[in-house]
Amino acid sequence: MRIVGHILGVIALSFFVMSIQQKEKKKLLNFQLISNVLYGVQYCFLNIFSAGIMNLISIFRCILFNRYENEKKYLYFSFSILLFTILISALFIVKSPLDIIPILITLLYTISTLQKNMNIVRYVFIGCAFLWLFYNFKVGALAAFIGNIIEISSSVISIIRSKKNNI
Repeated sequence: MRIVGHILGVIALSFFVMSIQQKEKKKLLNFQLISNVLYGVQYCFLNIFSAGIMNLISIFRCILFNRYENEKKYLYFSFSILLFTILISALFIVKSPLDIIPILITLLYTISTLQKNMNIVRYVFIGCAFLWLFYNFKVGALAAFIGNIIEISSSVISIIRSKKNNI
């Protein structure tokens, strides 16, 4: 079962990397939706439920923010519901200090998704990738760990490319 989890992690990584390279938030969220499904299932196969649950909550983030991106009233309501869900879930899944990391990452991703500036989103993704890097190393999610290194590189390339296009 662990090998299936690692394979899913590699596939999830490819979708996450594609999300970072998108210029439009709607496309970014579509790729992240697929990535979060795969990462969530991956962590469940690896018996790492705190990360699995947070990735599954992130699926709803992608769906809601994609659906209500241009409707501020619903967007902020969705944001409030997501924050509430993350914090309530945290009460049930935190069993060690390490379990706090996926919760923090999910909060950061959720907050960053409200940003209009895609470079701010990318910077947050880099920070989250470093947190995931540490977390995945500690829990033994090898494919995800290697993926985080690729995510960091991809985010940096995306930021550099977007800055060149804005000059």
